[in-house]
Amino acid sequence: MENLTLESYEAKIAELDDFDAETWKEEMGAWSQRNPDVIDAWKHILMAPPSASRDQSLDPRTCSYCGKASATKLSCCSRCKKQAYCNRSCQRKHWKKQHERECVKIEELPTEDRK
Repeated sequence: MENLTLESYEAKIAELDDFDAETWKEEMGAWSQRNPDVIDAWKHILMAPPSASRDQSLDPRTCSYCGKASATKLSCCSRCKKQAYCNRSCQRKHWKKQHERECVKIEELPTEDRK
């Protein structure tokens, strides 16, 4: 990360004054076409139901896949204990779509960091 001096900070602020949303959209579109692997890597997060990427230990009564709330505690992932599901079908779908990649990363953390 670059060190900002007062002058460079003021220059960055001046750039914001000249911000053009249309140009930004065009540049982002061109960038995304040059970097499809990055877009694909984020697609599962961006397109997931709102609650799908949350840590379910915060609210264990919301399904990680479908986002439905339940009056009772849901079944947690037996591996990481961070995601909860209303049924086996939601767990399988979430595993294939997203959680398989995340769960491995959680599993690799030292036990004290998994909480």
